[in-house]
Amino acid sequence: MKISKVLYCILMIIILAGCAENRAVLTTSDDVKILKPRIISMETMYFMGLGMRTSTGEELLDVLWDDFKKREKEVESVKDPEKNWGLSFDFDQQADVMEFSYIACKQVLNPETVPQGMHLRELPAGKYAVFTHIGPYKSIGETYDYIYNNWIKRSGYDVELKYELELYHKLKFGKSKTHVDIYIPIK
Repeated sequence: MKISKVLYCILMIIILAGCAENRAVLTTSDDVKILKPRIISMETMYFMGLGMRTSTGEELLDVLWDDFKKREKEVESVKDPEKNWGLSFDFDQQADVMEFSYIACKQVLNPETVPQGMHLRELPAGKYAVFTHIGPYKSIGETYDYIYNNWIKRSGYDVELKYELELYHKLKFGKSKTHVDIYIPIK
């Protein structure tokens, strides 16, 4: 009887592993894994949250997220309360540093009122390459470097750098391992 339970457990593990998303690892460093992108189409989306102007290398996002988490209940018509999004836009390359605007936000369905001090952005329907970054958030630059300096050049897709989206499966901006889906608009 014990053998059949063990075999059953092994069989279930094999079945569940086969049902899991099977995406190849494109590149790995000591800390970072990047999964092969999924190409998806999305409808028009609305995002609402707190914003700031920042640049690559600055470590202020955790402070912004702490502020947003204190006020997120003010955002109405949230599509999925469990999902936390980061929206980057208004990119400006300055020497070795990229400056950009960033909003810590939630996706909303029917944006009617924007709470004081918050921002609302509409993103048009379109096609996206969705990359998965697994590793410390401080190393997400490695994933972006791979996307823009390797994958896009070989992919056959065009990118108009108007915005980027990040979906955080767990909000961890420190050294611990995190799982972030990066949505890059493509043509």
